[in-house]
Amino acid sequence: MSQAFGALQWRFDAACDRGLMQAAAVRRRFLRRVAFIGVTGSAGKTMAKELIVAILARELRGRGNNSNANSPIDVAKMVWTTPFSSDFCVMEMSASRPGYLDKPLAISRPRIGVVTTVGDDHLSAFGSREAIAQEKGKLIGALPSNGTAVLNADDALVAAMAPHCAGRVLTYGLSHLAEVRAEEISANWPRRLELTVTYRGEHVRVLTQLCGKHWTPSVLAAVATGVALGISLQQCAEAIAATPPYLARMQPISTGDGIVFIRDDWKAPLWTIGPAFEFMREAQARRKIIVIGTLSDYRGDASGQYLGVARRALEIAEHVVFVGPWAHRSLRAADGRNDRSIRAFSHVRQSSDYLISVFQQGDLILLKGTNRRDHLFRIILARSREIRCWRDDCDKTMFCDRCELRLVPSGPPAADLDMAHTPQVDQPAVQEKQTSPAAALEVIIGLGNPGADRVGSPHNIGHAVLDRLAETLESSWFQHDNAMIGRAQWKDRNVCLVKLQTGVNKSGAALRMLA
Repeated sequence: MSQAFGALQWRFDAACDRGLMQAAAVRRRFLRRVAFIGVTGSAGKTMAKELIVAILARELRGRGNNSNANSPIDVAKMVWTTPFSSDFCVMEMSASRPGYLDKPLAISRPRIGVVTTVGDDHLSAFGSREAIAQEKGKLIGALPSNGTAVLNADDALVAAMAPHCAGRVLTYGLSHLAEVRAEEISANWPRRLELTVTYRGEHVRVLTQLCGKHWTPSVLAAVATGVALGISLQQCAEAIAATPPYLARMQPISTGDGIVFIRDDWKAPLWTIGPAFEFMREAQARRKIIVIGTLSDYRGDASGQYLGVARRALEIAEHVVFVGPWAHRSLRAADGRNDRSIRAFSHVRQSSDYLISVFQQGDLILLKGTNRRDHLFRIILARSREIRCWRDDCDKTMFCDRCELRLVPSGPPAADLDMAHTPQVDQPAVQEKQTSPAAALEVIIGLGNPGADRVGSPHNIGHAVLDRLAETLESSWFQHDNAMIGRAQWKDRNVCLVKLQTGVNKSGAALRMLA
């Protein structure tokens, strides 16, 4: 019954989404006075979007999409809810796979297209940077003859999009060929990014709140968009100075006890490690600590990539901590001189407990990870509030301070943490674990696939067996996350029946969550 209802709900939601996108496309025809601005790129597009909105809002009426709401349906919602009185609408657009931009571009029909850079995000879906550039370049090819393409002159793949624009092309960057150019750049922590921006012989010093020189393209993209719509350089500089760093993108957080965290824990494609490490290398701090979670979008085997990142981190920081299922791959970077400087932990809870023991006043800590995999933000939250959810790989995109499950006990208990690298093993704790009452629990897991069309098929034999067991043992089902759970007793044993609702191919991640 629950599978049939789920399939029906999915079809209903899909129909609603299609209807909304069609309605938004029709509404767009009547929003002729609104300058729709599309922003895409492998990195820096969210910050560029925020800066563009801040600049344009000083003189014009409009808004940008919230947070990372950049899917086709999110773009449709933005168009559908844009007032007729607006002057602009800025939309961050994701290109996570081939063809992903087709629908949002057809719906929004942007007049200005901004491309920040082309990197290795979603490399596995595209196969090459050139293929990624081709998808993102669709934004420039979709612009009308009276439109404007705002392109990064320092990125060859972005600059190559210029011939595909039917309208004006406005370039930005460090190159002498760029029309909006940056000079005299500095960003050594605790100082924030500062730069001089030039355009058509005019110069203005821009003081930002951003951490790291690698935000320069985002700043220049925003200024170029501003001047394209008639905003002066001085007004652009004032708006940028008042805009804080975006959540979890090199965002500084001071805990009040002389310790500063740099949160860069939204995502961690391998190619973005370099800019974050360069910031830490140039930073002025009493001590530096680097915490690395799950890396993504890399070529080659995981062992070599994690080892390479570990070696680079050890050149910069006094303490280096890796967290997650691949963390132990970093330990080969220990060479006898620095083996006490690097630690690897399977669970975030382990790393949090360890870091609390080594933190000192004056520390600067970089958190670099993938939020939906690691949720490294808990390391910060645990210093000021109660955190009882320590599950790994929960797959939620929201940050933990906004999650209602934050106070629900889950994940590895403190006494059962298995250190991947630690000086010694607590033998009594291991013995206690072996004789725990939980060992008497028998867990029976049934694999299957959601959807009414799979009920009674060979795909769902695991579910069918557990249904028969539940009937025999007089157990009832209740929903818990992505599984149906049944509790029963058989002879002197406690039995837990688990019917996964995530699909056979995703069983591993679901079981990790339930463990």
